[in-house]
Amino acid sequence: FCSEHKLGGMADVTQERCEHRGCTKRPYFNHEGEVRGRFCSEHKLEGMVNVKDKRCEHQGCTKRPKFNHEGEVGRRFCGDHKLKKEGSMAKMKDNRKKNEYGCR
Repeated sequence: FCSEHKLGGMADVTQERCEHRGCTKRPYFNHEGEVRGRFCSEHKLEGMVNVKDKRCEHQGCTKRPKFNHEGEVGRRFCGDHKLKKEGSMAKMKDNRKKNEYGCR
């Protein structure tokens, strides 16, 4: 079940959790170069960065990408670094299909 339709007493047992004692948020932060997240945004240690989400392809940019060239698949650039091309840049849409409960 998704979180909206879970039954009483159900808990998400498939996702990792922040290492901070008692925190149930997902871990996205660790030291640069690591792959696995250890802490959530609230409990990250100094110098930790988001290691889970894809980053803009512009060198040195840490923002999340939302743009690509029209007709191309995947998110590649943030709004600051979207490239100019003959065609226009398109903001990516979430095209995942919803399940029977209306969730993605």
